[in-house]
Amino acid sequence: MPYWARWNETGYENGTDHYDATSKGKSLKQYGEYRALMDRLGRLPAGRALWEGGGSIDNYGTSLALMLIPYWTHGRIGSFEGLYYESAASTPYAFMTIASLSGAGNSSDPVRGLDYRHLEGFSDGVRQLRALGGRYYLAHSEGAKAAAAKDPGLRFIDTVADRDGMEPESWNIYEVRDHALVAPLRQEPIIVTSKSGTQAECFHNAKGGDPGPEIADPWECTSAYWWSQPANLDRPLAAAGPKTWRRSSAADAPGIPRRRQPAVAVSAIHESDAAIRFRVSRVGVPVVVRTSYFPNWEAHGAKGPWRLTPNLMVVIPTSRSVELRFARTDAEKLGGLLSLAGIVGLGGLVGWDRRWRRRRARSDRDAGKTP
Repeated sequence: MPYWARWNETGYENGTDHYDATSKGKSLKQYGEYRALMDRLGRLPAGRALWEGGGSIDNYGTSLALMLIPYWTHGRIGSFEGLYYESAASTPYAFMTIASLSGAGNSSDPVRGLDYRHLEGFSDGVRQLRALGGRYYLAHSEGAKAAAAKDPGLRFIDTVADRDGMEPESWNIYEVRDHALVAPLRQEPIIVTSKSGTQAECFHNAKGGDPGPEIADPWECTSAYWWSQPANLDRPLAAAGPKTWRRSSAADAPGIPRRRQPAVAVSAIHESDAAIRFRVSRVGVPVVVRTSYFPNWEAHGAKGPWRLTPNLMVVIPTSRSVELRFARTDAEKLGGLLSLAGIVGLGGLVGWDRRWRRRRARSDRDAGKTP
């Protein structure tokens, strides 16, 4: 316990006095190597990065060290695992993608009830990363680097060299080809009705044996299976949409003929903390916005947004210029007004109580009573 406390409390930089027999007199906290990776990422054009995990990253001070990529790059580069961690509705799909892009033993597969693939699904993982709006992929294991070198969906950028002969030995940085935060849809989405179920039911596994844990959220039950099938990526499902879109149960959706969409170009994409702006070459054609769906998003210059598999957004532009803003919902506005009214009411009660006490004291003095 004393060592563990020192390890966690000395920070990333201050590890030079902690050794063990395997470190050969070197610091176990590889801050120089970690900082070199952060500095190299900070010189790249803005985008989101997904990184290969593994226990060796703990040598940087914590196994979660790369979640701080946005901190060290001043927000230029986003980290998928930090952004979609634990509570976000996009968490299952980020971790399923990380699993496919990680070498043996380097993915944590933390979300129960999902079907994870590993390096045998590397090319599908690259497609999934593109579908999530990812721009960069970081690999440190030899298996992942070998798979990345052969994948046509990635472009090698640079290597951040190893500095101490300890794992992770070096990092290769790749760019995802044809990445985009906002992109056209080739096929019109199908609106589906979803229901919860066991892992076996949600993933349509053969009956018998362990059914696996319950996937309580109906949308996750539908979209997790959809996400696990690479052929589905160009055939999205939606939770809602216009009356003209076809509707189906989740089970029957794969067999319904799709309507191919006209070509449309998306340009001038700009993302800030609370807004996404872009331009389209034609209106009336749905486009996918590769950011997590949440009810707070409002579309201006477009219909929608509607939830799209796995947990993205789809809008139908009604103007060449479109903006999505993360705003307060009516429920939040009502809650804010009620909170304000409660504060005002509390202040009124405090003031009334003080006035009442002063009047009572004056009345007692006038009556000759001792306070």
